[in-house]
Amino acid sequence: MSAQGDPGSGERSAGSLPDDGAPCGPQDGCGRCASGHGGTPIDASAPEVAATLPVLESSLATTWTEGVAIAQAGAYSSVTRTGTAFAVPPGRIALRLDPSTVVGAVLDEHRGGDPVLELVTGSGRPVHRLRSQTPVDHLVLRSLAREHPGPAAALAGALLDDWTPSPGSAEWPGDDQLSRLDDALAGVGRSPVEHRHIDLRLLPEVLGHLCSTGLPFGAAVLGDGVAQACAGALQAVSADDGRLGVVFQDASLDLDATALGGCVLVRTAGVHGPTSALELVDRRGRRVAMLTQFGLVGAATHRAWEDLAEALPSLG
Repeated sequence: MSAQGDPGSGERSAGSLPDDGAPCGPQDGCGRCASGHGGTPIDASAPEVAATLPVLESSLATTWTEGVAIAQAGAYSSVTRTGTAFAVPPGRIALRLDPSTVVGAVLDEHRGGDPVLELVTGSGRPVHRLRSQTPVDHLVLRSLAREHPGPAAALAGALLDDWTPSPGSAEWPGDDQLSRLDDALAGVGRSPVEHRHIDLRLLPEVLGHLCSTGLPFGAAVLGDGVAQACAGALQAVSADDGRLGVVFQDASLDLDATALGGCVLVRTAGVHGPTSALELVDRRGRRVAMLTQFGLVGAATHRAWEDLAEALPSLG
Protein backbone atom coordinates (compact mmCIF):
# COMPACT_ATOMS: atom_id res chain seq x y z
CA MET A 1 0.00 0.00 0.00
CA SER A 2 1.24 3.46 -0.77
CA ALA A 3 -0.06 6.65 0.77
CA GLN A 4 2.20 8.82 -1.31
CA GLY A 5 0.85 10.75 -4.26
CA ASP A 6 -2.10 9.28 -6.13
CA PRO A 7 -3.26 5.86 -4.90
CA GLY A 8 -2.96 3.22 -7.53
CA SER A 9 -0.15 4.96 -9.37
CA GLY A 10 2.39 2.24 -8.59
CA GLU A 11 4.85 1.27 -5.91
CA ARG A 12 7.29 3.84 -4.57
CA SER A 13 9.09 4.45 -1.34
CA ALA A 14 7.41 6.40 1.43
CA GLY A 15 8.39 10.01 1.41
CA SER A 16 9.28 9.98 -2.28
CA LEU A 17 7.33 11.88 -4.86
CA PRO A 18 5.29 10.11 -7.54
CA ASP A 19 6.67 10.09 -11.05
CA ASP A 20 4.39 12.92 -12.17
CA GLY A 21 5.35 15.11 -9.24
CA ALA A 22 9.09 15.64 -9.22
CA PRO A 23 10.10 18.58 -7.06
CA CYS A 24 9.72 21.87 -8.88
CA GLY A 25 12.73 24.11 -9.21
CA PRO A 26 12.90 27.91 -9.36
CA GLN A 27 10.37 29.43 -11.72
CA ASP A 28 11.80 30.58 -15.03
CA GLY A 29 9.30 33.36 -15.45
CA CYS A 30 7.17 31.79 -18.18
CA GLY A 31 4.73 29.85 -16.04
CA ARG A 32 6.71 26.63 -16.16
CA CYS A 33 9.15 25.52 -13.51
CA ALA A 34 12.80 24.97 -14.30
CA SER A 35 12.45 21.21 -13.85
CA GLY A 36 10.27 21.09 -16.96
CA HIS A 37 6.93 20.30 -15.31
CA GLY A 38 4.05 22.39 -16.56
CA GLY A 39 2.55 24.56 -13.87
CA THR A 40 1.04 27.99 -13.43
CA PRO A 41 2.25 29.95 -10.40
CA ILE A 42 -0.77 31.42 -8.62
CA ASP A 43 -0.64 35.14 -7.98
CA ALA A 44 -1.60 34.73 -4.34
CA SER A 45 0.24 33.77 -1.17
CA ALA A 46 0.04 30.31 0.34
CA PRO A 47 -2.17 31.65 3.18
CA GLU A 48 -4.60 33.11 0.64
CA VAL A 49 -4.73 29.87 -1.31
CA ALA A 50 -5.03 27.79 1.88
CA ALA A 51 -7.97 29.89 3.02
CA THR A 52 -9.84 28.75 -0.09
CA LEU A 53 -9.33 25.02 0.44
CA PRO A 54 -12.35 24.48 2.76
CA VAL A 55 -14.58 25.69 -0.09
CA LEU A 56 -13.65 22.64 -2.19
CA GLU A 57 -16.19 19.83 -2.13
CA SER A 58 -13.79 16.89 -2.38
CA SER A 59 -10.04 16.57 -2.85
CA LEU A 60 -7.34 13.94 -2.68
CA ALA A 61 -4.74 15.53 -0.40
CA THR A 62 -1.21 14.24 0.13
CA THR A 63 1.73 15.32 2.28
CA TRP A 64 5.06 13.53 2.43
CA THR A 65 8.47 13.63 4.03
CA GLU A 66 11.34 11.22 4.65
CA GLY A 67 9.98 7.78 5.51
CA VAL A 68 6.29 8.65 5.81
CA ALA A 69 3.41 9.93 3.71
CA ILE A 70 -0.31 10.53 4.17
CA ALA A 71 -3.13 10.55 1.64
CA GLN A 72 -6.70 11.52 2.44
CA ALA A 73 -9.86 12.02 0.40
CA GLY A 74 -12.60 14.44 1.40
CA ALA A 75 -13.14 18.06 2.33
CA TYR A 76 -10.71 20.33 4.15
CA SER A 77 -11.41 21.75 7.57
CA SER A 78 -10.28 25.34 8.14
CA VAL A 79 -6.56 25.53 7.46
CA THR A 80 -4.56 26.88 10.41
CA ARG A 81 -1.17 28.48 10.76
CA THR A 82 1.50 27.87 13.37
CA GLY A 83 0.89 29.66 16.65
CA THR A 84 -2.89 29.19 16.61
CA ALA A 85 -5.29 26.50 17.80
CA PHE A 86 -5.38 23.24 15.86
CA ALA A 87 -8.30 20.83 15.58
CA VAL A 88 -8.32 17.49 13.77
CA PRO A 89 -11.99 16.63 13.16
CA PRO A 90 -12.60 13.03 12.05
CA GLY A 91 -13.51 12.77 8.39
CA ARG A 92 -11.93 16.09 7.40
CA ILE A 93 -8.52 16.98 6.00
CA ALA A 94 -6.66 18.97 8.67
CA LEU A 95 -3.82 21.10 7.35
CA ARG A 96 -1.44 23.38 9.24
CA LEU A 97 1.13 25.72 7.67
CA ASP A 98 4.20 27.63 8.69
CA PRO A 99 3.73 30.72 6.47
CA SER A 100 7.41 31.61 6.67
CA THR A 101 8.26 28.32 4.91
CA VAL A 102 5.26 27.58 2.68
CA VAL A 103 4.93 30.74 0.61
CA GLY A 104 3.20 30.01 -2.69
CA ALA A 105 1.19 27.67 -4.88
CA VAL A 106 1.31 26.22 -8.40
CA LEU A 107 -1.59 24.82 -10.44
CA ASP A 108 -0.80 22.01 -12.88
CA GLU A 109 -3.41 21.02 -15.47
CA HIS A 110 -1.12 18.72 -17.47
CA ARG A 111 -1.38 15.48 -15.48
CA GLY A 112 -4.13 13.76 -17.40
CA GLY A 113 -7.36 15.29 -16.22
CA ASP A 114 -8.11 16.81 -12.85
CA PRO A 115 -6.23 19.99 -11.89
CA VAL A 116 -3.47 19.48 -9.32
CA LEU A 117 -2.62 22.22 -6.83
CA GLU A 118 0.70 22.22 -5.00
CA LEU A 119 1.74 24.37 -2.05
CA VAL A 120 5.42 25.19 -2.40
CA THR A 121 8.34 26.55 -0.41
CA GLY A 122 10.34 29.63 -1.33
CA SER A 123 12.56 27.49 -3.57
CA GLY A 124 9.54 26.15 -5.45
CA ARG A 125 9.64 22.69 -3.87
CA PRO A 126 6.17 21.16 -3.42
CA VAL A 127 5.29 20.05 0.12
CA HIS A 128 1.53 19.46 -0.14
CA ARG A 129 -0.53 18.37 -3.11
CA LEU A 130 -4.24 18.16 -3.79
CA ARG A 131 -6.14 16.82 -6.77
CA SER A 132 -9.63 18.28 -7.14
CA GLN A 133 -12.34 15.73 -7.81
CA THR A 134 -15.47 17.61 -8.90
CA PRO A 135 -16.22 19.96 -11.82
CA VAL A 136 -17.06 22.79 -9.43
CA ASP A 137 -13.73 22.37 -7.64
CA HIS A 138 -11.94 22.41 -10.99
CA LEU A 139 -13.46 25.83 -11.66
CA VAL A 140 -12.44 27.14 -8.24
CA LEU A 141 -8.81 26.14 -8.72
CA ARG A 142 -8.65 27.44 -12.28
CA SER A 143 -10.09 30.74 -11.11
CA LEU A 144 -7.24 31.06 -8.63
CA ALA A 145 -4.71 30.67 -11.42
CA ARG A 146 -6.17 33.25 -13.80
CA GLU A 147 -3.97 36.13 -14.75
CA HIS A 148 -6.73 38.44 -13.58
CA PRO A 149 -7.92 37.07 -10.21
CA GLY A 150 -11.41 35.68 -10.37
CA PRO A 151 -14.15 35.14 -7.76
CA ALA A 152 -12.21 32.37 -6.01
CA ALA A 153 -9.24 34.67 -5.44
CA ALA A 154 -11.53 37.34 -4.02
CA LEU A 155 -13.09 34.71 -1.77
CA ALA A 156 -9.63 33.71 -0.59
CA GLY A 157 -8.94 37.27 0.49
CA ALA A 158 -12.17 37.36 2.47
CA LEU A 159 -11.51 34.03 4.18
CA LEU A 160 -7.96 35.07 5.02
CA ASP A 161 -9.30 37.43 7.67
CA ASP A 162 -10.60 34.40 9.56
CA TRP A 163 -7.41 32.40 9.00
CA THR A 164 -5.00 35.05 10.26
CA PRO A 165 -5.13 35.69 14.03
CA SER A 166 -6.08 39.19 15.03
CA PRO A 167 -3.81 41.17 17.38
CA GLY A 168 -4.01 39.74 20.86
CA SER A 169 -5.05 36.26 19.74
CA ALA A 170 -4.05 33.57 22.19
CA GLU A 171 -0.74 31.93 21.35
CA TRP A 172 0.49 28.60 22.68
CA PRO A 173 3.45 29.37 24.96
CA GLY A 174 5.64 26.81 26.64
CA ASP A 175 6.55 23.31 25.66
CA ASP A 176 3.08 21.95 25.02
CA GLN A 177 1.81 19.65 22.31
CA LEU A 178 1.19 22.38 19.72
CA SER A 179 4.50 24.09 20.39
CA ARG A 180 6.34 20.87 19.59
CA LEU A 181 4.33 20.34 16.42
CA ASP A 182 4.91 23.91 15.25
CA ASP A 183 8.62 23.80 15.96
CA ALA A 184 8.89 20.62 13.92
CA LEU A 185 7.33 22.44 10.95
CA ALA A 186 9.85 25.25 11.34
CA GLY A 187 12.78 22.85 11.82
CA VAL A 188 13.42 24.17 15.32
CA GLY A 189 14.45 21.97 18.22
CA ARG A 190 12.78 22.11 21.62
CA SER A 191 14.25 21.95 25.09
CA PRO A 192 14.11 18.43 26.56
CA VAL A 193 10.73 17.20 27.77
CA GLU A 194 9.68 14.05 29.57
CA HIS A 195 10.44 11.32 27.08
CA ARG A 196 11.42 7.69 26.56
CA HIS A 197 12.93 6.01 23.52
CA ILE A 198 10.74 3.19 22.20
CA ASP A 199 11.93 0.33 20.01
CA LEU A 200 10.75 1.15 16.49
CA ARG A 201 10.15 -2.56 15.93
CA LEU A 202 7.21 -2.32 18.36
CA LEU A 203 5.32 0.05 16.08
CA PRO A 204 3.48 -2.66 14.09
CA GLU A 205 2.33 -4.25 17.36
CA VAL A 206 1.16 -0.89 18.74
CA LEU A 207 -0.77 -0.08 15.58
CA GLY A 208 -2.23 -3.58 15.50
CA HIS A 209 -3.46 -3.12 19.07
CA LEU A 210 -5.05 0.21 18.17
CA CYS A 211 -6.75 -1.42 15.21
CA SER A 212 -8.09 -4.40 17.17
CA THR A 213 -9.39 -2.29 20.06
CA GLY A 214 -10.84 0.49 17.91
CA LEU A 215 -9.22 3.16 20.08
CA PRO A 216 -9.36 6.40 18.07
CA PHE A 217 -6.29 8.61 17.83
CA GLY A 218 -4.73 11.24 15.61
CA ALA A 219 -1.82 10.94 13.19
CA ALA A 220 0.10 13.84 11.64
CA VAL A 221 2.78 13.84 8.97
CA LEU A 222 5.22 16.70 9.56
CA GLY A 223 6.71 17.96 6.34
CA ASP A 224 8.75 21.05 5.54
CA GLY A 225 6.50 23.81 6.86
CA VAL A 226 3.30 21.78 6.60
CA ALA A 227 1.46 19.21 8.71
CA GLN A 228 -1.43 17.09 7.48
CA ALA A 229 -3.37 15.20 10.12
CA CYS A 230 -6.26 12.79 10.37
CA ALA A 231 -8.11 11.22 13.30
CA GLY A 232 -10.31 8.23 13.98
CA ALA A 233 -10.17 4.48 14.49
CA LEU A 234 -7.95 2.28 12.36
CA GLN A 235 -9.57 0.01 9.79
CA ALA A 236 -6.51 -2.04 8.85
CA VAL A 237 -2.76 -2.34 9.37
CA SER A 238 -0.38 -4.18 7.07
CA ALA A 239 3.33 -4.88 7.43
CA ASP A 240 5.60 -6.07 4.65
CA ASP A 241 9.39 -6.02 4.51
CA GLY A 242 9.86 -2.94 6.68
CA ARG A 243 6.87 -1.06 5.30
CA LEU A 244 3.72 -0.28 7.25
CA GLY A 245 0.36 0.52 5.73
CA VAL A 246 -2.06 2.21 8.13
CA VAL A 247 -5.66 2.69 7.00
CA PHE A 248 -8.21 4.99 8.61
CA GLN A 249 -11.75 5.31 7.27
CA ASP A 250 -10.83 8.02 4.75
CA ALA A 251 -7.05 8.32 5.04
CA SER A 252 -3.97 6.15 4.79
CA LEU A 253 -0.40 6.38 6.03
CA ASP A 254 2.58 4.76 4.38
CA LEU A 255 5.62 4.28 6.63
CA ASP A 256 9.02 2.98 5.57
CA ALA A 257 10.72 1.80 8.75
CA THR A 258 14.05 1.49 6.94
CA ALA A 259 14.07 5.27 6.40
CA LEU A 260 13.18 6.07 10.01
CA GLY A 261 15.73 6.62 12.74
CA GLY A 262 13.68 5.98 15.85
CA CYS A 263 10.55 6.44 17.92
CA VAL A 264 10.29 8.67 20.99
CA LEU A 265 7.43 8.75 23.49
CA VAL A 266 7.01 12.28 24.83
CA ARG A 267 4.57 13.79 27.32
CA THR A 268 3.54 17.42 27.00
CA ALA A 269 0.66 19.61 28.08
CA GLY A 270 -2.55 18.98 26.17
CA VAL A 271 -6.21 19.91 26.45
CA HIS A 272 -6.80 17.07 28.92
CA GLY A 273 -3.56 17.60 30.83
CA PRO A 274 -0.32 15.67 30.24
CA THR A 275 -0.73 13.86 26.93
CA SER A 276 1.56 11.28 25.38
CA ALA A 277 2.67 11.26 21.76
CA LEU A 278 4.70 8.82 19.74
CA GLU A 279 7.07 10.89 17.60
CA LEU A 280 8.79 9.23 14.66
CA VAL A 281 12.12 10.71 13.59
CA ASP A 282 14.16 10.22 10.45
CA ARG A 283 17.82 9.24 10.37
CA ARG A 284 18.83 12.88 10.78
CA GLY A 285 16.79 13.18 13.97
CA ARG A 286 14.03 15.31 12.45
CA ARG A 287 10.51 14.65 13.63
CA VAL A 288 8.47 13.43 10.67
CA ALA A 289 5.27 12.06 12.23
CA MET A 290 3.26 12.23 15.43
CA LEU A 291 0.68 9.80 16.84
CA THR A 292 -1.34 11.27 19.69
CA GLN A 293 -4.70 12.59 20.88
CA PHE A 294 -5.34 16.00 19.31
CA GLY A 295 -7.67 18.42 21.06
CA LEU A 296 -10.82 17.43 22.91
CA VAL A 297 -11.54 13.72 23.18
CA GLY A 298 -13.57 11.68 25.63
CA ALA A 299 -12.06 11.14 29.07
CA ALA A 300 -12.16 7.37 28.57
CA THR A 301 -10.34 7.68 25.25
CA HIS A 302 -7.63 9.85 26.78
CA ARG A 303 -7.18 7.46 29.70
CA ALA A 304 -6.97 4.42 27.41
CA TRP A 305 -4.37 6.19 25.29
CA GLU A 306 -2.28 7.06 28.34
CA ASP A 307 -2.55 3.49 29.63
CA LEU A 308 -1.20 2.24 26.31
CA ALA A 309 1.67 4.74 26.42
CA GLU A 310 2.60 3.78 29.97
CA ALA A 311 2.66 0.09 29.04
CA LEU A 312 5.26 0.56 26.29
CA PRO A 313 8.72 -0.60 27.38
CA SER A 314 11.66 1.75 27.02
CA LEU A 315 14.36 0.92 24.51
CA GLY A 316 17.27 -0.84 26.16
